[in-house]
Amino acid sequence: MFTDYLKPFTQGHCTVYLEGCDQADAGVGRDFMQVLAIRLGATVIGYEDLYVFTGFGDQWTATPKGIERTGPGSLSSYRHFADSLSDNLIPF
Repeated sequence: MFTDYLKPFTQGHCTVYLEGCDQADAGVGRDFMQVLAIRLGATVIGYEDLYVFTGFGDQWTATPKGIERTGPGSLSSYRHFADSLSDNLIPF
């Protein structure tokens, strides 16, 4: 596996940031982060909402020992903000 190739470079050497939307969604997203942390021997950080230059929603951190919520993102919910903005700006 590709993670086997990367592990000597990542184990104890770095933090992996998942800079994509919905990486830490409950269930599959957090399970993926946990498996990746175990396979790479590294800390993996992702967000449960959009990722646009920075993470929105809550930040989650996975290590080989487990996964936990480690803080809020830049906005508590970017999607809620965007939805309310578009509802008020677009009259139709």
